[in-house]
Amino acid sequence: MATIDKVAKQFELSIPTLHYYERAGLLPTILRNAAGHRDYGEKDIEWIQLIQCFRRSGMSISEIKKYVELCRSEEDTVDQRYELLLAQKNRVLKQMDVYQNNLKVIQRKIDYYAKKKDEKHDPLNPVKKK
Repeated sequence: MATIDKVAKQFELSIPTLHYYERAGLLPTILRNAAGHRDYGEKDIEWIQLIQCFRRSGMSISEIKKYVELCRSEEDTVDQRYELLLAQKNRVLKQMDVYQNNLKVIQRKIDYYAKKKDEKHDPLNPVKKK
């Protein structure tokens, strides 16, 4: 079991963020000790790792909550979880495409400037077009 301070430091999250995740229903299984303090178990730690992965990939809190609810459901929700994660994967792939295209433009500028550092004429500067 781990305290909220330890978990916050381990995952570089603020304590209010962990409280928010719990209130939002993203961490539904956190137990409390005799003093009423949160005790994070191994499963809670796994959920936090998953939540961080989902958040870094751009998944919304409401989508994560839906995923958690599907996981906790007593019904068979494998197909729904699959579809939810597949949709997120596709959003991530589209975003990666955007980043790749942006990176190409930036690299083109870098390559140009590497060759033309001392030249005053700059045809790639949109402000100084002549």
